[in-house]
Amino acid sequence: MTEPTKHNVPAGDICYYYIDGNVQGDPRIAISTRNDPHGILDLSIIKPFARSFDSVDGVRYWDDPWLKTHPEHRQQNGVWDYKPGSGPQIETIARQIIKELGGKQVILRALTDFAKQDKK
Repeated sequence: MTEPTKHNVPAGDICYYYIDGNVQGDPRIAISTRNDPHGILDLSIIKPFARSFDSVDGVRYWDDPWLKTHPEHRQQNGVWDYKPGSGPQIETIARQIIKELGGKQVILRALTDFAKQDKK
């Protein structure tokens, strides 16, 4: 069993889905319908130029180490990634900025408020 991951998208949130696992390709917009502690999502993928969804279960984060030993899963189920401006990388960037600016808490509050507005 794999360790829990920090990569996750809460049910109802939007992420990118790469149908064949190639993150260099064009992503499709997907809605997370279920997640687990290992970053494995069930997704409803919005079909281009259609008013319907495709559903894919068991989709892993694009950089999941497990996919290195199971490349067939990447190709069969695709992979997901955060939409721009979301995910744990934003928190990491904010902490680095604060560190470089001498730990000013006011900056952290401003960045946190900005991130909350982005989710609305």
